[in-house]
Amino acid sequence: MFALKFSIFLLSFAALTEAKEITYVYDICSNTTTFETNSPYQANLNILLSSLAGNATRNDIKGFYNASTGHDVNEVYGLFLCRGDVSVEVCLKCVNLARNEVVQRCPIEKEAIIWYDKCFLRYSNINIFSSFSQTPSVALVNTQNITVNVKFNTRVVDSISDAAKEAASAPSGEKKFAAKNVTYTWEESLYVLVQCTPDLSKYDCNRCLNRTLYYLPIYITNKKGVRVLFPSCNFRYETYLFYNVAAVVAMSPPTLSTPVVPLPPSPGSIADGKEEIGNIQEEQLLDLAGRATVGDDYSDKDIQGEVTSQDLPLIRLDVINEATKQFSDENKLGQGGFGPVYRRDGEGSQWCILD
Repeated sequence: MFALKFSIFLLSFAALTEAKEITYVYDICSNTTTFETNSPYQANLNILLSSLAGNATRNDIKGFYNASTGHDVNEVYGLFLCRGDVSVEVCLKCVNLARNEVVQRCPIEKEAIIWYDKCFLRYSNINIFSSFSQTPSVALVNTQNITVNVKFNTRVVDSISDAAKEAASAPSGEKKFAAKNVTYTWEESLYVLVQCTPDLSKYDCNRCLNRTLYYLPIYITNKKGVRVLFPSCNFRYETYLFYNVAAVVAMSPPTLSTPVVPLPPSPGSIADGKEEIGNIQEEQLLDLAGRATVGDDYSDKDIQGEVTSQDLPLIRLDVINEATKQFSDENKLGQGGFGPVYRRDGEGSQWCILD
């Protein structure tokens, strides 16, 4: 009996400690469409936010819920996604924080998104369900570099790529979430976490996470930690443990006892190593040699040269330094939960630099 009570106490204490560590990251309010106070849209938004918070306690939704309310021009769509390793209690607390904070930071905007480290909440006057979205986006970068000469960037991309494949392959209705750790020296480890909203298809989840990786080979070389946040997916890596290992282990798929041997390709079939999903070839992830092959969304050119046919342009470090004036106060957008945020002019994304 004592052991049972002690275990319950430890679990409760762990959940309480985890909840206390919920941290605001950033928010973006779209000022292109606004509503008047006490309008039907605001009334519908309040109903929607209450519905989101009310459903955050459900175990069956697995940390994700979307809903809409209203009709025609006054219809509002909203959703939340809690990080895949957090408990229902922490998810509820995070969603409540987001729900209350977003209307303070975005009081009259019809579209808004707010990120915490344990969840994010988003709403819009257009349908945002089951669709891949890469804007608005935020990147948070730790300015500290690793101090050892190892193939760190390769390990980062390989780890995120492996985690992305696992997350995207989750069965329908399950969390599209994965976390991994690898050692990059005999005593230091790299921790990686990726997640998509569960309403994305396998293809769109892969595509979304691939786009987040566009940032890595250009100017996030050897950084100790990076987060890239899209509305539809996100990744994070650190050189310290930041996720709940026990929860991740509990979600891990069983290991196959024997390897799966693919059948030889039939005449006329695709045999170039790409997986075909329907009639669409799955995008390949970036490598660190300075080249990329991502289906039809990116030309196979050196990334230091001209880049064509892509939705999210790649920019060299010297261009970024020029655009932000070496991260001067003039180009500083504000202060996020983790550090100053700088504008990358004309690219629809924002950068938070961690000291």
